[in-house]
Amino acid sequence: MMNFARVNRMDVIQGLNRVLKRLAAAAALCLIALLSLQAAPPREASIYPLAEGSKWIYQAGPIELVEEVVGFDEINGERCARLETRIHGKQAAYEHLAVRADGVYRVSISGYNVEPPICFLKHPTPNATSWNVDSRVNGVPITGKFERGQEQVRVPAGEFSAVTVRGTGFESDTGSLEFTYYFVPGVGKVKQVISSNGKSTELLLKEYHPAR
Repeated sequence: MMNFARVNRMDVIQGLNRVLKRLAAAAALCLIALLSLQAAPPREASIYPLAEGSKWIYQAGPIELVEEVVGFDEINGERCARLETRIHGKQAAYEHLAVRADGVYRVSISGYNVEPPICFLKHPTPNATSWNVDSRVNGVPITGKFERGQEQVRVPAGEFSAVTVRGTGFESDTGSLEFTYYFVPGVGKVKQVISSNGKSTELLLKEYHPAR
């Protein structure tokens, strides 16, 4: 005679095993998804790659200028890339940049915190084609407006389709100030133009050396 109690117990055990396997598989998928989200860098990191060791060599008229990510520092609890500018091998300036969920921010300039940090490169979303700036650096107000666009650009390093960020309405000690950044995915800043009182200064990329 068949032992129904034993059969029922076996059915229950097998059913529980199937449920546990499904739960384990679901948990594994959730873990993989979570790790993927944690590992994936913000989108703007690919437009301005700020890994330690990334180096850009620019031409500014007769001067050759080097920008390099030399490391990372924590500022107000946020991990920031330290970007140093060198001329003839000597440090001329440095700043700290942070990649956040909505873009890249300038957090400090030559040791002075930017309060609040300035976003100079935003994600390409329908509602974020332009944005205002209202910050202070060492007590000096910085106000103006950024606008994001797209443009073909030719520099010594080549010809690229670049994301442009135009800054207007800014003021300096010498008068009004306008500037345009040109960013290329996987390369970073390939060109920068600063204009003040009818005069312009260009920074043109000659070489880009990605982090190893």
